[in-house]
Amino acid sequence: MAEELGWDDNDEIWDNNPYNWDDRILVEQIVAGSGTLPERYDKLTDEEKERFIKLIVKVKGNQEYSTSHIYTETKPVKIDEVKVTAEDIKLVVKEVLGINLEIDNINV
Repeated sequence: MAEELGWDDNDEIWDNNPYNWDDRILVEQIVAGSGTLPERYDKLTDEEKERFIKLIVKVKGNQEYSTSHIYTETKPVKIDEVKVTAEDIKLVVKEVLGINLEIDNINV
């Protein structure tokens, strides 16, 4: 599990942040894991997968409309029918944690 953060250890601004601590901890759990991003996602429990899928929907919805939305209707998540890609995971990590997992122009 990722290192725990307290209020004093975190420089995030929480006034307009649509994500809570549980969201952040779930995303950090995937970042801190070993293996590829999809393999890390596969190690989550069904409950954690469902929460992560809801985060993907929330992030993609906010990006599409550029403002936070309140959804009043939900459907049960069928975990086995939802394909979560590495790009989905990178998008959520960037949005929730502010970490870009892309590496560009590496010359070795």
